[in-house]
Amino acid sequence: MSLYLLLVDDRENEVDAWEGCLERVEAIMNMGIKFLKAYDGKSALELIDSHSNDICGVVTDLGVTSAIDGIDGIKIIEHARDRVSDLPGLLITSRSPPAGYIGVTGNFYVAKPVEIALLRQVAREMLSL
Repeated sequence: MSLYLLLVDDRENEVDAWEGCLERVEAIMNMGIKFLKAYDGKSALELIDSHSNDICGVVTDLGVTSAIDGIDGIKIIEHARDRVSDLPGLLITSRSPPAGYIGVTGNFYVAKPVEIALLRQVAREMLSL
């Protein structure tokens, strides 16, 4: 069985940059975690539905494609947690995190522009839950 970290953003270059950064995190390498990538909310939900038992975390942009399909990063994380209740979720956004998001176990937040060291640190924390 493979474990996957789901990466979601409507900008393919962002997702590729996150993958390049995260694939070098020791915990990810040691656990053999692979990456699933989605570039819109609908595709993210479909990947969650088809891989729900294998996803160990979600990293998503808050605004991903909410203007297009109404599916933002919060909805993506909630959808994943409907399948795996304790799944960690990381929001990456240039805005403030939504009220009530911070302080909940399994919720993580990184502000844009993303600092590589911080993203790696948060990923390690996510995977240690």
